[in-house]
Amino acid sequence: MRNEGMTLRGTAHAPAASGRGPAVVLLHGFAGQRMESGYMFVQLGEALARRGVTAFAFDFRHCGESDGAFSDGLPSAHLSDALAILGWAQGRPEVDRARIGLLGFSLGGLLAACALARSAVPSAAALLAPTTIANLSRYAGGAGAVVGPLQLHTRYFDDLAALDPLSDLASRPRRTLWVQGTGDNTVAPSVSEQFLHALDGTGAAVTAHRIEGADHAFRSPAWRDQLQGVVGDFFAEAL
Repeated sequence: MRNEGMTLRGTAHAPAASGRGPAVVLLHGFAGQRMESGYMFVQLGEALARRGVTAFAFDFRHCGESDGAFSDGLPSAHLSDALAILGWAQGRPEVDRARIGLLGFSLGGLLAACALARSAVPSAAALLAPTTIANLSRYAGGAGAVVGPLQLHTRYFDDLAALDPLSDLASRPRRTLWVQGTGDNTVAPSVSEQFLHALDGTGAAVTAHRIEGADHAFRSPAWRDQLQGVVGDFFAEAL
């Protein structure tokens, strides 16, 4: 699909049954891509498809195989991509437009929270170890910041600071699943719990699930099995 003149490349994980059904859009994390670390999104997509839910995973612009160089990427552009993908998914012939969910991992969780305030399309959302602006900004090194082999846009963190995911999440709450590994050192539980606190008092139905000992990318077969089960069951029931 295309958004603002850029081609976004993605993958669909479709159930065996034909006809219209529910779907979930998956938003990858910081410096990630649509398969995610250790094929996490491939596994989640397949788990959803087995439950009759189509999963759409795209590379944001300037990431993975989508158009543009990573060094030109900005969070606000990725948010625009997320909203465009939701609209695209709603128009797909295999998708029941009233049964669409949104899942975000890490930075994708932050962007999912922002997208929920701007789109009525998702009826349920899953936030996997969602990061905050303050936590992500620890990478900030001024103009020309570098993360591993990747050069960031000189305005990346200024652009990020203009977002307000916690307030956005509370402004138009949806049924939400929150999943966090207790051994996560990249997005500590105390960081992602701020998203749970943002939903306090909103009346939203919230399910919180902690995976004991799991790191940020849930890098063990047992942790992945638990993650796939929790996410798959949630969307199969919520949509």
